[in-house]
Amino acid sequence: MTTIAHISDLHFGRIDSAAVEALVGDLHLLRPDLVVISGDLTQRARPEQYKAARALIDRLPIPQIIVPGNHDVPLYDLLRRLRDPFGRFRQFITVDEYPEFENDDVHVVGINTACRIAPRLSGFWKDGKVRARHLEKLKQLFTPGRAILPRSVVRQGDTSAEARNAPLADDPPSGPLPEYKEEEAALHQMRILVAHHPFIEPGGGHCHGIIHGARHALPVLEQLGIDLILGGHVHMSYRGDVCLQHPQVRRPILNILAGSAISTRRREQCNAYNVLRITPGKETTLRRRAFVDGRWVDAGAAIALCIGE
Repeated sequence: MTTIAHISDLHFGRIDSAAVEALVGDLHLLRPDLVVISGDLTQRARPEQYKAARALIDRLPIPQIIVPGNHDVPLYDLLRRLRDPFGRFRQFITVDEYPEFENDDVHVVGINTACRIAPRLSGFWKDGKVRARHLEKLKQLFTPGRAILPRSVVRQGDTSAEARNAPLADDPPSGPLPEYKEEEAALHQMRILVAHHPFIEPGGGHCHGIIHGARHALPVLEQLGIDLILGGHVHMSYRGDVCLQHPQVRRPILNILAGSAISTRRREQCNAYNVLRITPGKETTLRRRAFVDGRWVDAGAAIALCIGE
């Protein structure tokens, strides 16, 4: 069994300090095999906010998968936003555009869906996008028949200052989409994508718009055998099958969103994060942890997820 702690939308610059300290202790008690942080580490992508985020990250269990969100791009510094939108993310967090974790149970890859300028006028500063280069890289990383690495191997970039300032690698060359066979996947790992922006629109009146490019991306993700997409952005704990809003997808893919872990910018009654326990071929459960009266507690019973059925 593999345990994943999925946290999102930290928003340093708008945090609840009590939730921060309690979260560190709670995650160390949980002892997850992997911590996923699905974007919006900062409120306005300022250096002091990134430094605070880095300080928290260094206190959390490892290994970790971390991707940026739209708030990790400068909003008011237009020159920096256009010329080097992710420079500070690379400087303080990681240079790895495709952080990757793999063990006997799961194969997890993160992508950066944040934009300098997004296509929608009303969301040009906050919307996300799945790009062709993301799909080409995912084809390479999720190739069927890749050797399963020894348990708990992580291939996220070196977080040293030297590595964080290194240039990013070029995109991989294009190639044909590998054939996905469900009977093979069931014998191996669950495949998980980490992307800040949602592929489905949650209910409850919190409409942000789904990620741009979803219509073209999801058939590729389906063929690659992606089972789960972990994200955030809407500050709500939510899960849903993309098939319900994207009829072109025939195989279930669950989009699981985490609430705001430590920020005062929350749309729920409390801060929250997700705990996934995964045993391929047997049972996968999702449990929500909530910050209530100064401590983290289980918010309800664990939910059994139907994956790939």
